[in-house]
Parts: sequence; structure tokens; C-alpha cells
Amino acid sequence: MQNKKMTRVTAAIMGSVAMVGGLAACSAEDAQNAKDKAGQVASEATSKAGDAGAKASEAMNDAKDKAGQATDSAKDAMNKVGLGLGNSAGEDVAEADLPESIKQVAGSFTNAYDEQAGSFVAAKKMGDAVAAEFENVTFVESPETGGVQPLIGKIRETWVNNGGLENKIGLPTAPEQVIDGGWEQTFTKDTMKWTSTDGQEYTDSYNNQ
Repeated sequence: MQNKKMTRVTAAIMGSVAMVGGLAACSAEDAQNAKDKAGQVASEATSKAGDAGAKASEAMNDAKDKAGQATDSAKDAMNKVGLGLGNSAGEDVAEADLPESIKQVAGSFTNAYDEQAGSFVAAKKMGDAVAAEFENVTFVESPETGGVQPLIGKIRETWVNNGGLENKIGLPTAPEQVIDGGWEQTFTKDTMKWTSTDGQEYTDSYNNQ
């Protein structure tokens, strides 16, 4: 009788041990599954973050490219508008039809600021005088100019804005020269000066305007 009771107790204990072992095994498996799931989620999140970063970088590069294109377009538009010589009186002259003398000077020109002539903007012809505007200089040539003469800076701007080939001061006969307080340039009918008394406010002066 005692042996049977002990057998039942032993069986009960073994069953409990088996149940606990099963529960432990189940818990370990669940923990591993949870760990695997967490790893998968983390991997997916990392992948998505990488994709998002790549897209952000691509968008930034696209924005830079578009900004650069906009800047180039603005510069091209500015060069085409130029100082207004193209809207002044005279017959339009295409770049290919410029006198060879102007083409040669433009190809080797460098101003006092180490700037080359730059892009062609517009050209006008009136009688035997030709004015060709480039980005950084305007060249004028006629039998009266003594060769191809360059106009730069504010003297160029003033000459173009006040009529170009129709300007009452006439045509340039020499490059501009540095003088006290600014610059001056001789023309067929007068000398234009761009000067300042204080080094800040500059004004042009010539008598025939």
C-alpha cells in the first residue's frame, strides 16, 4: 500500500517537472521568436532609414542642380540684356558679322581687373562705325577712332545709356586713363570723366550732354 502511494507521488512529481520543463522550453522559444522579430523590425527600420537618407540626399542634390541652373539662366539673361546697346539706334550686327579687327581684339582682351571680354551680347552699326558689346567691355571702331577702342566700367555704362553710337560725346579715341579721383577717356567731341571728391560718390562729367 505504501509503495503504491509513493508511486503516485513520484508520478505526480515527474509530471510537474515535465510541465515546468515544457513551460521553460516554451518561454525560451517565445523569447527567441521575440528577439528574432525585434531584429527583423530593427533591420527593416534601418533599411527604411537608409532609403529615406538616400532620397533626402538625392533631393538635396537635385535642388542644388536646379539652383545652379537658375543662376546660369539668370546670368545668361543678364548678358543678353547687357547695358542696353542692343536697344539703341543703329543696324543690328550678328557676332559672326563683326569686323575681324574687333574679333581679334576681343579674343585677346584683358582689362585692368584681369577680366576677359566675356560673352558677346549685342552689336550695332551706324554709318562706318561699329559698337560691339561683350560681357565686360564694349569695343568701338570707325575711321575716327584710330583703331578698336575699348569702353569699360562706368564710362562704358554712361556712353551706352546716353545713346551709344548716337551719344553727343562721339566715339572713343583712346582707352580710359587713371586720373586723380577716378578715370577719364577721350572721345571725338569731348572727354568724359568719372570722378569722386571723397572716394565714395562718383559722377560723370562732359560738356556735350
